[in-house]
Parts: sequence; structure tokens; C-alpha cells
Amino acid sequence: WVHSVSVTIPEKTVVGKSGSTVILPCLYSTTVGNQFVVEWKFLPGNAETTRWQQIYYYDGKAYKPGSQADRLTIVHNPPTSGIASIQLTNIAGLDNGTYICEVNNPPDFDGSGSGIVQLSVLVPPSYPTCQSKGNTITGQDATLTCSSTGYPTPIYRWSMVGTNTALLPGMMENQITGSLLLTNLSEPMSGTYRCTAQNEMGQATCQVTISVS
Repeated sequence: WVHSVSVTIPEKTVVGKSGSTVILPCLYSTTVGNQFVVEWKFLPGNAETTRWQQIYYYDGKAYKPGSQADRLTIVHNPPTSGIASIQLTNIAGLDNGTYICEVNNPPDFDGSGSGIVQLSVLVPPSYPTCQSKGNTITGQDATLTCSSTGYPTPIYRWSMVGTNTALLPGMMENQITGSLLLTNLSEPMSGTYRCTAQNEMGQATCQVTISVS
């Protein structure tokens, strides 16, 4: 007679604002024996590595070996009553990624003993960096660049400070990359340019000044 372990993830994607508290859900059904183990692992979203980090382990005692230890609690302690959900407080961009909940209960090897939860942390744009590239000489081309981080990925808008018109003819902005191409430079293009990086969490700006000679 083989018992099976069945893990259910009621919410496959969890979205939370930077600084808030989230619960990563993991429910299971099995008859808990004396070799029962719950394990949570984490794969950071922006990771160059594909190495899972163990963040929670329970085998009669609880261990929290990961970097999130001080912000991580198990929702039902001990996690032996069918609920292995974890709670993360004060979440940040570094918590973005994939979490896996694994329940092992030898000899119950039948069935799916693991489930995956995606965590997306909403982060307002960081203060962007504005730069000017190229020669600011009449008739030449120059590029202004603007870069920021945040989630969702910010979009960029450029404007000239102190003018009624947002942009002059001969200026091409790319709202995805944050660049502003100034073609065939002329005197009226001299001045201060403001870049606004924006997502649903907020916006941030930087400025760069050029003088066309």
C-alpha cells in the first residue's frame, strides 16, 4: 500500500509592493510520519546562477539557512497540519523570483510532492542617471541617455525644461531604452533636458544640460 504526497499551490503568482508582507502558499495532503520533511527553495529572478538556494527546512526542527531568514516565518508552526505556507516581510526587488515548496514523507514517494510559486515585487523607479553622448556642435548628432531600475520595467519620457513644447523637431525619444536622439543640432536645442522614469508604482527624474556651439 503506497500513500501519496499531494502538494497544491492555490496561488501560482503572488504580487506584492516593495516593503509589504506576502504569503507564499503551499498546501499538502499526506499522513505525517517520522521522516516527514518540508523544504522551500528560492531561485532569484535576476540570477546569473541557476542554483536554488535553500531558505527553509523542517524535519522535526526548523532551519532557515537563506539570506531571507530574519524576514521569513512559517505560517503554521510546525508545518505538520497540511499547511507549509511561508510569509516574507518587508519584501524588496531581491525577493523577485521562483519559490519551490517540497514535501517529502518517506515512504510516500507516489504523487507530486512539490509546487512552484512566482513572486513579483513591485518597485518604484530608482533615481535615473542622465548622460549626454556625442559632440554638441551645430549640425552634428548627440544622444541623451537615461537609465533606471524598477518593476515593472520603467518607461522613459523626455522633455525640455522651461519650454512649452515637450520636444522639438529632429528629436527622437525611445521610451523603452530611455534614449533621446538629437539630430542635426542647432542653437535652439541648447538647454536642460529632463528624463522621467515611470511605472505603476511611481516616477523619478534626472536632468542633463547641453550647450550647442
